[in-house]
Amino acid sequence: IHQPRSDIFNLIDSVLLLAKGKIAYWGAKDSIFSYFEKLDFVCPPYVNPADYFLDIASIDYSTVDSEAASREQVNRLVSSYALHHKDKGSVASEGSTINTNISPHKSKKKRTILHSSSEPTTGFLRQTQILLRRSFMCLFRDRALLYGGMVEVIILGILMGAIFYKAGEDG
Repeated sequence: IHQPRSDIFNLIDSVLLLAKGKIAYWGAKDSIFSYFEKLDFVCPPYVNPADYFLDIASIDYSTVDSEAASREQVNRLVSSYALHHKDKGSVASEGSTINTNISPHKSKKKRTILHSSSEPTTGFLRQTQILLRRSFMCLFRDRALLYGGMVEVIILGILMGAIFYKAGEDG
């Protein structure tokens, strides 16, 4: 779950925090607070922990200085986690081991996608009917958009009519 609400964050057992595609933290949710406190990142009270930890593991592109500082911070987080887990071939978390040296499998076989004939498919006309009904329903529910569009068409019609009124008579 990417950036869950705080009440949902409290239901989670373990957390995987990625920074630039690398692991910044992986372990029990209850241990994340003490782990980051050791790195001088204390989650403030009344702040969603998921928001806070994602903020410190993200690069801030608002200014050049903040980008450089946040890149340094992210690199520190990633290297701290790498030092915390010295086993380079696997990452251990709560007794489980997962191999992180996974190379993409390059198959020379041609892949084809087969559609099961047992699954019913919806025809083009039915899909179009459903989408049109949904679009009209959304349009009629938003009265301001409906009336604004109608006024826009009327004004543009009058404007174009005024511009090209008797345009063919001038030669």
